[in-house]
Amino acid sequence: MARRDISYAFGLLCIIFFWIGLGSVLTSALLPVFLILFPQLSITHPESSPLGYFLLSHVGFLSLLAGIALVSLKILPDRPGSLLRDTPPPRFSRALYSGGIWLALLSAATVVLPGELEFTFSAGAFFIFLPAVLILSPLQGLSEELLFRSYLRRWSLHHKRLSSPWVLCPLSGVLFLLAHQGNPEMANPAGGVYIMLYYLSYGALLMYITIKEEGIEAATGIHTANNLFALLIIGYDNSVLPSPAVWSAGELNPLISFFTLAGTAAAFLLLRRYILISGKTKSS
Repeated sequence: MARRDISYAFGLLCIIFFWIGLGSVLTSALLPVFLILFPQLSITHPESSPLGYFLLSHVGFLSLLAGIALVSLKILPDRPGSLLRDTPPPRFSRALYSGGIWLALLSAATVVLPGELEFTFSAGAFFIFLPAVLILSPLQGLSEELLFRSYLRRWSLHHKRLSSPWVLCPLSGVLFLLAHQGNPEMANPAGGVYIMLYYLSYGALLMYITIKEEGIEAATGIHTANNLFALLIIGYDNSVLPSPAVWSAGELNPLISFFTLAGTAAAFLLLRRYILISGKTKSS
């Protein structure tokens, strides 16, 4: 095994330790503090305190992000920062453009596709929840893109066969699916297959965009926009992260969710070709 492979393999073990091991320890250590700050909080019932549960659930992602940063700086043979983009500097505008376009397309798809929405807006709960979402959701999206897209892609660059999109995209989709096996929607008896296809396709799509962009800025923008949409605009019952969204779709419809993703992805790839591609070399 080449030295580069050893570095990436050891780095991956360290990252998993930070995410699963240290993240769990920190979450358990902070739980008593959260129970004081949010007396209604119940780990087994996230809806008991949406804000408290949301904050506590992101401790592990912050630990994951710290682990990735440490591994990038101290273990990996590549230039620090290469996990963000192959060549510096990072293009933050790509994340903003991609996220904005994805949010608009997702909203349009929701209007077009069938389904009833209930207006559930509560100003007090919404605006208390808003700062936490705007700060932590981008960090969660960044941490997952660094791990499931960029780390995997950078590791494969010196292996011609493994670096092919035909290998990386399905592999990223499978890993992304496995990471979300604990989500409540995975247990949906009516459409479990469509939920699996959703995560497989979503992970593969973000890897494809990462490969084409030679960086994770656009994929991170999309990931963040998708999370913001689900948390703030249209939520659904039994969500893994309950939130005071403006509308509620009731029970999750796996079939509609999959076709919403498919339509949004197809439209985004077309728009990227004609709107974003011209700014590929720009940075901010």
